[in-house]
Amino acid sequence: MKQVLFLTPEMPWPPHSGGRIKSFNLIKYLAKNYSLAVGSLLKGNDIDHVEEFSDAVNLTNLFTSSINVKRTVMNFAKSIVKRIPLNVLRNQDEKFAELVRDQIEHCDTIFVDHYEMMQYVPANFSGTVILHQHNAYYVLWERFAEQGSGLIKRGAALFESRRVKKWERNCCERADLVFAAPNDIDMLARIGVDKDKMAPTLHLGDESHITKPDLSWSNTDLSLLYVGHLGWEPNVQGLQWFIKNVWPELKQSFPTLILNIIGANPDPRLLDVAAGDANILFEGFQKDLEPWMTSCRVMIAPLLVGSGIKVKVLTAMARGIPLATTPTGVEGLQVSNFKELTIAKDASEMVDNIHTTLSNRLVWERLARESRRTIRDRYTWRHVFNTMQSRMDLLETGKVISNPNVHNPQLGSVAVVTS
Repeated sequence: MKQVLFLTPEMPWPPHSGGRIKSFNLIKYLAKNYSLAVGSLLKGNDIDHVEEFSDAVNLTNLFTSSINVKRTVMNFAKSIVKRIPLNVLRNQDEKFAELVRDQIEHCDTIFVDHYEMMQYVPANFSGTVILHQHNAYYVLWERFAEQGSGLIKRGAALFESRRVKKWERNCCERADLVFAAPNDIDMLARIGVDKDKMAPTLHLGDESHITKPDLSWSNTDLSLLYVGHLGWEPNVQGLQWFIKNVWPELKQSFPTLILNIIGANPDPRLLDVAAGDANILFEGFQKDLEPWMTSCRVMIAPLLVGSGIKVKVLTAMARGIPLATTPTGVEGLQVSNFKELTIAKDASEMVDNIHTTLSNRLVWERLARESRRTIRDRYTWRHVFNTMQSRMDLLETGKVISNPNVHNPQLGSVAVVTS
């Protein structure tokens, strides 16, 4: 059986965020089809979950190394001296590099999860290198530069976007195959990455939501639900914007409306903007989201920056809870405004969309029904992994193909890449 080494910058357990959900499901799939070793950096409390993760998947080997390089001005300066992006520096660890070198002789393929981990692939490695791009990261930095406040912060974000752009392009050139979301493939092609070596993949949510009973309007409260990593900058910016610009207007129409925010360790900026509002509840990390999904009437994903497929969007659709989001939130998805969810270009439109969904039962029920139907028809892990496997099989046979359908966000179990 082929020997595969999977390198990831964080322990994908528990799988409670979009990136971790995708990485964990991908590892489970690869472990069933290959002899799989996993190398993972450990951050925060990741070390507490190593044993649980090891028990959850069938691996030939698991090796880890703890790292704690914070996002500080000093480390930003160090990254400039080293001429590497800040996030590459923050994932740099010599002990881990030694562990990777020890493992290399036993593997045929290195599966690189996130571009920051490409630094651990030795230049003399002669096997296959597959890169899994969770985002086109340079786009995130470009959007931070556009949306950020303050000349210094915007300038720093623009500077970082240029460094990340160069690094991502080099990483993609080093890889034999690059998996990315359809919209990210377009963004990577813009900076010179060969489309023929890229293949589409998707980040999906917890598929178990599809099999759960349909939600009922009569069981919901007049409340909103937000779920996300509250330290991730795109989430922080989007939620700040929502609380400042959308929430006050909604409260005028619905004085008793509650905003439930689920996620651990909220950024201080979120606590500040919500301070004094008794109707905004920070509920912390919740292992089981079902009580919230069944009782809250509308879920929100007010994303202003970001790239790739947004797992929180697909998770809401799979469960059938009507979702209010932005054009950024649905990038790469085949969905329509007021069919599967609502899409607002500005604060005023989001107020109107949420007002309608909160108060109109027929609209709410249509969104709940159509969102689940779309997930079942287009966005399942089986479709995603069948498509990825087809492209990996072609790579293994040494075939070079042209991929005219690489833009298509609808992944199906087809012969080459997409349908």
